[in-house]
Amino acid sequence: MGRGLITDLLSRSLYFSLQFLLNDRATEVISAGREIRTNDASHGLSRSQLLLEDKHIPVELQPYLEQGKRTYESFKQILQNTAWEPMTMLSDDVIKIASAYNRDSRLTMFHLETVVNVPADMVFREDWDHVPDYPKWNPNFLHTEVILRITPQCQLTYKVSSPVGNGLIWSRDAVTIMYWDKEGNNTYMTFSSSSWPAFPPSSQYVRATFFPQGFVYSPLPGHPDKTLIQWINHVDVHLAFVPASVINLVLAKACKDGLIHYQERAKTLRKKMEEV
Repeated sequence: MGRGLITDLLSRSLYFSLQFLLNDRATEVISAGREIRTNDASHGLSRSQLLLEDKHIPVELQPYLEQGKRTYESFKQILQNTAWEPMTMLSDDVIKIASAYNRDSRLTMFHLETVVNVPADMVFREDWDHVPDYPKWNPNFLHTEVILRITPQCQLTYKVSSPVGNGLIWSRDAVTIMYWDKEGNNTYMTFSSSSWPAFPPSSQYVRATFFPQGFVYSPLPGHPDKTLIQWINHVDVHLAFVPASVINLVLAKACKDGLIHYQERAKTLRKKMEEV
């Protein structure tokens, strides 16, 4: 048996051993009750309490937490340093859309804004705590699930998008690390592409690449019962042989449609809030 073949077999053995250990360890975390579940109270935890939670996660999951924190910092940098160009043809009085070219990813990013008639904490908690419910109110998703809740601020998710642009961009899937934090009155919920052994790329979907992106939930000045939502979309759908200008138009329209569904959902949340 050649030395190259032996090396290849050893590499494969180590890879599958790592997959087994990660899956087995994740099972231990969940079955032993050590998975830290997110609830409404977690949003009110102090920074020292949240940092204490970070220290209690298994060492195998620390890289995911670190990736979440890096995603959060990158997202804030994009918010602070990007000069956005308004997309007036797609914007209206309810939803504002702008775009900017990212030199690092060589992709066009989209920045969207809208106001919903629901308090910021309520909107954020709905988005963070109920990931599996996304397809119920947003037809842009076929399937969404939480793979693992790592800390009250960090979770690993799997999402499958619906086809958009009359099927020009077929369904994409992605494993994403999600991380949130709060600064002042603003709550940031961020995410970017990650990986998990039990959710490898498959022939069923093209795997999209999510660069650091996310949402900002801010109480509308003078109207604490309303929320200004900012959303940055920064994704590579890996669609070759289609002009970038066409892809960008389809993605921008899909983003706007997503916020239209968001508006409808906010009306439902408001109605439930008033019934209590």
